[in-house]
Amino acid sequence: ITIYRKKIYAFTINEIDLDPPVITAPADITTTTDSDGLGNCTASVIIGSPTLGNDCGVVSVTNNAPAVFSVGVTNITWTATNRSGKSAIAIQKVIVVDNEKPSINCPSAINADADAGSCNKVIDIVTPEVSDNCGIAANGIVGLRSDGLSLNSPYPIGVTTITWVVSDIHGNQSSACVQTVTITKTKTPVSITSVTVTPGEQQYSDRISFTATVSTDACPAAGDEVSNIRFRIGTQVIGIAPVVSGVATLAGVPL
Repeated sequence: ITIYRKKIYAFTINEIDLDPPVITAPADITTTTDSDGLGNCTASVIIGSPTLGNDCGVVSVTNNAPAVFSVGVTNITWTATNRSGKSAIAIQKVIVVDNEKPSINCPSAINADADAGSCNKVIDIVTPEVSDNCGIAANGIVGLRSDGLSLNSPYPIGVTTITWVVSDIHGNQSSACVQTVTITKTKTPVSITSVTVTPGEQQYSDRISFTATVSTDACPAAGDEVSNIRFRIGTQVIGIAPVVSGVATLAGVPL
């Protein structure tokens, strides 16, 4: 009698994916900062989803994208991993541009009198109020006077304008605003401050001289100039003399 015995074997077959997954990142994105009135220097971006090839056994797809994107270039790394632990990456670029202009609140017009004894006024100029979503550039507030002088130079009688602009850290410039500075003069009354008579002691036959020192307006406008002084003794006019450098002299008047 021949006896045959059968053996039964059990096998476990593990499928091993020797190839890494294939991943293609979404298209690069260029956008601008959020213009939502909140002053954000960032952008909220919908980045999309990658495309997978040889996706048999892909168990995870991840990325390192931030919640919001800052101005400039951000590289997003997409990573696909399969069951064998093999992975592949793809890079997506997100470019955020700041094109928001800064805002400027022009200072109020200035109206003032000239400084006493002067034809101008020294004024402490205050820069305008400004704001920007990403920040104002260093020395970004610029004021240009219509007469070309520096802002802290005295302001002459009349109207001088200051044109203000502001730039942000990304080179965006505000619209210009114009501030006026109006300086007026208070007219100084013309007066004779002193009169001298020579000689001091006179005889009937003497001829005498009268000298008058005249105080005039420091900044005479047309029609303000004093050109002649009329000399009187009582109600009698004894002569008229021109004013030269603030002095009028009437000489050789007979007694």
